[in-house]
Amino acid sequence: MTSRAWFGPKLYGIGFSPRSWEGWLLTAAYALIVPGGLMAVSALFAAPPAPWKQVIVMGWVIGMTTLFFWIANRHTEGEMRWRWGRD
Repeated sequence: MTSRAWFGPKLYGIGFSPRSWEGWLLTAAYALIVPGGLMAVSALFAAPPAPWKQVIVMGWVIGMTTLFFWIANRHTEGEMRWRWGRD
């Protein structure tokens, strides 16, 4: 693993933004995997009882979002905090 950061802190607000191709790749993969998984859940579970389908969908979105933020936080330069511009 390289020591180069994939993400950097945003200039204003809280969060991070991609700084390298790895960061952009992770962001693009997240943007494709979440809706793709939702379509797969809809196709595989065409007629489950209504509450179970919602639980599966929410579990997928929460799980993928948690994984994305965990990976991004590990590869972010600096700490995650509120920023007011250049300090």
